[in-house]
Amino acid sequence: MRSGNRGVAAVASATALVVVAAGAWFGYRQLLQPGCSGQVELSVAAAPELAPAVQAAAASWVADGAAADGTCVAVDVSASEPVEAPGFRDRLAARSLRAPDGSWGDGVTAPRARRPGARRGGHPGPAAAGGRLDPGAIERAVSGWSTATQSGRMLAVIDVSGSMKQPVPSAGNATREQVTVAAASRGLNLFDDSWTIGLWTFSTELDGQRDYREIVPINPLSSNRRPLAQGLAGIRPSAGDTGLYDTMLAAYEEVQDGWEPGRVNSVVLFTDGKNEDANGISQQKLLAELQRIADPDRPVQVVIIGIGNDVSKAELESITKVTGGGTFVTGDPTKIGDIFLKAIALRPNAPR
Repeated sequence: MRSGNRGVAAVASATALVVVAAGAWFGYRQLLQPGCSGQVELSVAAAPELAPAVQAAAASWVADGAAADGTCVAVDVSASEPVEAPGFRDRLAARSLRAPDGSWGDGVTAPRARRPGARRGGHPGPAAAGGRLDPGAIERAVSGWSTATQSGRMLAVIDVSGSMKQPVPSAGNATREQVTVAAASRGLNLFDDSWTIGLWTFSTELDGQRDYREIVPINPLSSNRRPLAQGLAGIRPSAGDTGLYDTMLAAYEEVQDGWEPGRVNSVVLFTDGKNEDANGISQQKLLAELQRIADPDRPVQVVIIGIGNDVSKAELESITKVTGGGTFVTGDPTKIGDIFLKAIALRPNAPR
């Protein structure tokens, strides 16, 4: 995204122009529901600089079986200029789309079941657009989409302990490490260049006495995308154990030290095991330290994705209950991509 007013307009275009041609709105989490009968079209208009990322996200939803209330969802993403551009509403109107304020441009073919009440050019406005729709559901849908696409600052931390060498039968016997790295690589393509992302790996004594190693520092994706892709491609399991607690504390401190306002600052950690570092800090010490350094004015959300059947959900949840965020555990590593999308969608709005 660009800075200044155009950047604000681009965000507005990406988050507020979600309209279903058949007259239904669907929230981000609803799009992830499996199973469906029938089909409805979801049209999304995004600013040109955001359209590729939105298209990638839409393609992922559809590939995973996008549905809502038993109805399949087909997603059509189009690139549109920000709302200040001359003729913007009229160009949207040609695609049966409204502007962010709910007004229609000239030449629109209004959907059926609209009551009288024009905003512009005799076309129905927001008061007539509700029909049988629940205003609360619409608000939740817009809020969910806005949160999911909101720019963030993230440190991704990936387990490279020896257990990550285990094969995954449902993934053609690819290792847990390979499945995790593939999911992280796909997730990287969902973020536009306004994001700031770094990459660590961890095990035990991975970098001298430290359990973690910085692969790529936290920097804007505009310059960090290739280093991140190369860093992910070079990840291999080690012979070590799982140094979870020391790594989590260090990652939290790293994100907090470089905390940026106006973004969701977060740690996203992938692991397939429990803490196994006999020389590291204890769980009690970790939680006490996280509570001590937590700063309401500089919050850091922690998302932990547990992989396989060897993780302790209670252990992981004890961390996210202190930091905020969430814990997601799956016995099937091939579901990591779905979980990652859900985790990002549940982020809170960024503090200002």
